[in-house]
Amino acid sequence: MVRHDFLRSAVLAAALAVFAVAGCSRTVKESPQGERVRTPLRVYTYDSFPGELQKALTEHLKNTHDTDLELVRFEDTGGLFNALYLERGKGKVDAFIGLDNSYLARLYAQDLLLPYKPRDLKLAMDKLAVDPLYRVSPYDYGGVALNYDRLKLPDPPKTWEDLFDPRYRGKIVLLNPATSGPGRSFLLFTVAVFGEEGYLDFWRKIKPNLLTVAAGWTEGYGLFTQGEAPMVLSYDTSPAYHREFEKSDRYDNLLFGGRAYLQVEVAGILKDAPNPEMARRLLDYIVSPGFQSLIPLTQFMYPVHPDAALPESFTAVTRAEDYLSLDEEMVSRRLEGWLADWEKVMR
Repeated sequence: MVRHDFLRSAVLAAALAVFAVAGCSRTVKESPQGERVRTPLRVYTYDSFPGELQKALTEHLKNTHDTDLELVRFEDTGGLFNALYLERGKGKVDAFIGLDNSYLARLYAQDLLLPYKPRDLKLAMDKLAVDPLYRVSPYDYGGVALNYDRLKLPDPPKTWEDLFDPRYRGKIVLLNPATSGPGRSFLLFTVAVFGEEGYLDFWRKIKPNLLTVAAGWTEGYGLFTQGEAPMVLSYDTSPAYHREFEKSDRYDNLLFGGRAYLQVEVAGILKDAPNPEMARRLLDYIVSPGFQSLIPLTQFMYPVHPDAALPESFTAVTRAEDYLSLDEEMVSRRLEGWLADWEKVMR
């Protein structure tokens, strides 16, 4: 499954960039020798950005706009954000794809983005409109939630409080919010549900029932599918993967009160983009029905466009009725404190 960790990396993570170059662009510059050379549209993303989506972007830009794509991949979104921050004002990149909504306050605070509303932008629900100024454009979303194994857990918990029941001792895998994007979102989920006064009490009570707090999604979900524990933190779209490729309904969601925590992935244009006009055309395509129809079976997230059809594997999955989120500005101000207090509880 296509997943990635979202918490910021060290500044040196920028050095881990992997370049996937797809030719040249129609932007023309002069070389020191006086030759006229063309430069590509340069876009930053994370390492697990699907190859099928890269191919679609490359072909669209080449065939429709006579422009080629240089996609620069970073190990995770932390390294991606750090590169955007460190390179601000240097005109080294045109656009980015793949930061999530928890990064928005930091992006805005650094004034990194060039506002643009893509042509024919349509959103499946109002909560996806994460920026009224259009400094970023949402392109997929999903909900962070617990998944469970129907075979190993025929009588799953029905409420948050049920998770504390001793019969679930050692049966839950959660993810570290200091090293994992979904883990961080789940920490925010507990703040949204229990408030700043009550979220740590939740963690104290669930701690005895944890098999482990895994460093990242791949490790944690691997323990789950290997049968080490019947409950794991993942996404409300994760069961669709097993339905699509394994033809199995063994795994399902635990959506207490019908809720999950909203994660929205966004794309944006850099304020100092060398080729802002072509970057606009990139965003136009990313939110178009054609590209959006590729999202479910590549990202295993929901497309933001209301007309993008969902495969049967998605429509058959129990879906969140409500997506919670916290104000990004508050998250930016208080996350470090929440993480520090969480670490004290979990020691």
